[in-house]
Order: sequence, then structure tokens, then C-alpha cells
Amino acid sequence: MVLEAMSAYTDDSDILEVILRLLEQGLHLRNVKLLVSVVNLLTNLMPFLSYRIWPYLSKSALFAQNGKEGLAAVIFGSIEMVNGDYNFTVSLIKLAEALIQNCLSLDQDYPEKSKSVIMLRFVGHLVDLFETFLYCRYNEQCQKLEIGVLLLDTFSTILASVYGIDEGVPANTKVTKVFADAASRILDSFLISDEDSPRAARSIITMIENLSQDLDLYELTDSSSFWYDNWIHCALSFSRLIITIRTSEHLKPSAFEKSLFTKTQIWSCLIPGLNSCEKIY
Repeated sequence: MVLEAMSAYTDDSDILEVILRLLEQGLHLRNVKLLVSVVNLLTNLMPFLSYRIWPYLSKSALFAQNGKEGLAAVIFGSIEMVNGDYNFTVSLIKLAEALIQNCLSLDQDYPEKSKSVIMLRFVGHLVDLFETFLYCRYNEQCQKLEIGVLLLDTFSTILASVYGIDEGVPANTKVTKVFADAASRILDSFLISDEDSPRAARSIITMIENLSQDLDLYELTDSSSFWYDNWIHCALSFSRLIITIRTSEHLKPSAFEKSLFTKTQIWSCLIPGLNSCEKIY
């Protein structure tokens, strides 16, 4: 209603400027409630005002740049982890999904190279989240599953957009080259060939192992089993996607694969579920 009243005296550009200032104010004041509302609003506005939102993100302090920690990471570590509520993180992941859809539309609303830089910063933050979200305290355990599902879905969309088309063509020359650097960042996080499994991969393996032990706890807050079922599906689907890309790109076998093979229970689950995975190309 506030925006409707303002629209009688201002145009869309002025309204968005106010919204973006509110976001900056929320970031610096660490006002999570305000941030969630504003980020959700920006997500809904992406189809209409993307040409204004991209430039803001390019200079925003949300994500790390020039060696300086991003405020999104600061809020995650100092407020959300303490409070056990991650609505701001969820809203950011959904904004990332809106940005991805905008990139896939091939709209010429902002330079592609600049979009690529923003997506790399955003994905860098999301990868960092994926490496740590499993070990956080949650007021509602199903929110842990929700974050895992949303992150893996975002990663899968980016990877499939780059490596699911024009096999053999360099990623930075494809029609989806805007995701090339972000996709490389994701692969690097999961396909480390060191002896120890990378932190991102351990999140998948550990969480699958723990689900059977913590099922009763999840059922208390996820009575429909919606997030529980989706986490299992997304984790197995993403695992196969990563392995498929590794094979097609002729990369060395990763510690992630070795961990899957040593966990015979996980691997036996992975094989029967392959035909039902939605995100596989």
C-alpha cells in the first residue's frame, strides 16, 4: 500500500530507488526482517525492472569483492546462525534463481560480462553457504532441508545450462557463457581430487547419512515430508549431474566420487534413483 501511495507522485524508477535505499539501510543496520521483505520484493520485480536491479548488485556490499567480506556473509554468521532463523538466506537464494532466469531469457538489459561477474560473486556466497549450512543451529529443522534443496537446485540449473548444451564447445563461448565462471566455481568446489572429500561434497554425504537417524526430528516440522523427499531427490540428482559432467569434461576422478563409492548405502540409493532425476541432461 505504501508503494501504491507513492506511485501517485513518483515513477517506477523513483520507487525502486527508495526500495534499494531501504535494502542498503537494512544491510548496515543488520535489520533482517526489513532485508527479507526488500529482497523478496526485488525478486518479484526482476521480470520488470531487471535493468535497474543488476546495476545495483554490481556495486552492492552484499557479496565479497576487493578482499572485503560481503554483508550477506556477515549477517549469516553473526545474526542468522545465532538466532537459528535463516529467512534472509532463503530470500537471497530465491533472488539468485530470479537472476538466473533473467540470464536464460537472454534479455539485453545489462552487459553480459557484468552479469557474469555478479553471478560469480553470488555463487561464491552460495557455495560458502552450502559448505556450512549443515552444521548450523535451526529453530525449524525443515529449514535446513529447504536451504539444501534451494542451493542444489540453483547449482544444478547453472551447471546444466553450461554443460548440458553444445558438448565439446568451451564454456566461455556458449550461448550461456554468462554462467561459465559461476559453473566453474561450483565444479571446483565439488570435484577436488585430493584425498579428503571437499567440504561441499561432505555436506551431501553427511546429510544423507544423518537423515535416517534424524527422521523423527524432521517429521515434527515437515509433516508432509515435502522438504525431506526433495532433499533426497536433489542430492542424488545433483550427485549424478556432477559425476556426468566430470566424465564428459575428462576430469580426474574426484574425492566426492570416491566417498560415494565407499559409502555403499549411498551408492546403492544413487543407482536406482537415476532414471527419476529431473535435473539430468
